[in-house]
Amino acid sequence: GFADGISGLELLSASVAPHAEIMAPAIQDMLKSTLNVDAQIRVMERSLLLDELSNGNFDLVLDTPTIAISDFSSIGNLYFKTGGSQNFGQFSSPDFDELLHAADLELDPERRTQILRDAEDVLDQEIPWLLVGWTLHLHFWQAALKGLAMDLRTQSVWGRLDTGWLDR
Repeated sequence: GFADGISGLELLSASVAPHAEIMAPAIQDMLKSTLNVDAQIRVMERSLLLDELSNGNFDLVLDTPTIAISDFSSIGNLYFKTGGSQNFGQFSSPDFDELLHAADLELDPERRTQILRDAEDVLDQEIPWLLVGWTLHLHFWQAALKGLAMDLRTQSVWGRLDTGWLDR
């Protein structure tokens, strides 16, 4: 931690309950108890969050970005590559950028996987994000609710949830 502490930081959070009421206070407490960092929570409507991030109006942000396909290259190019369109924290690592570019050009699946693992190792060393959990899977239901095909979901993109029925 910081012996003299750090104060005056702001933790920006979307107004959705899992973030504003559970995760943001937990992160605020962890920052204080483990690092001696005081952060005030600022809650805002999720629909306005992108503008705040794009304009750099944050110190720390609790966010849950997602990607439609299960390929780390997409995430890397959006969120971690120097100048990436969603790289709001302005993370920059020439080593990471070089590995990501090499992975994007590599056609051999095994070699590409190894290059991406090396890129992940760079992120583990330089740590642009703190991964604290996952909040997207908030749906709950009773056994009588049928038709959601939850067993077929392989990632966080839900797809349609409007084809359900009660089997009673």
